[in-house]
Amino acid sequence: MNKKEIREALKDFHWMEKEILRLYKELDMTPTASTSQYGIEASMPKGRGNPTDKVANFVIRKDRYGSIIFKLEKKVRLINEHTESINDDRMTAVLHCILDGMSIVSISKHLQISERNVYNIRDAIVHHIHRSMQKQVNASNHKGQAVIKVKR
Repeated sequence: MNKKEIREALKDFHWMEKEILRLYKELDMTPTASTSQYGIEASMPKGRGNPTDKVANFVIRKDRYGSIIFKLEKKVRLINEHTESINDDRMTAVLHCILDGMSIVSISKHLQISERNVYNIRDAIVHHIHRSMQKQVNASNHKGQAVIKVKR
């Protein structure tokens, strides 16, 4: 992720968590028919409207929800993993406010610091996360490489 994507993920973190929970609830639901009919009416063909396969539509929707959940969880997981190492109290306070969905203005009022200061701290958080992600990528790239020393 680049810094712009990290900034967006921080800003969207609050609703992404809620959306993940909502989609998981949707996945737990089973497809239901809209109207039940009994007796001979139930066995008669229905000639009006578009014929739909409710089970097929449900499976397609579950598949689509699964891919959305995967993308959102990946972003949420990355943010969670790379913010654990933030040690500065002020950065941590601003981070938690951002993750809770607060605006820059409300964070400024809440912490009684200037909006410019909140922007600077947010940018420092983004830089910290970006640097942490780069270190992780570099470490995983070097892990698979064997070092061979040649004696001359």
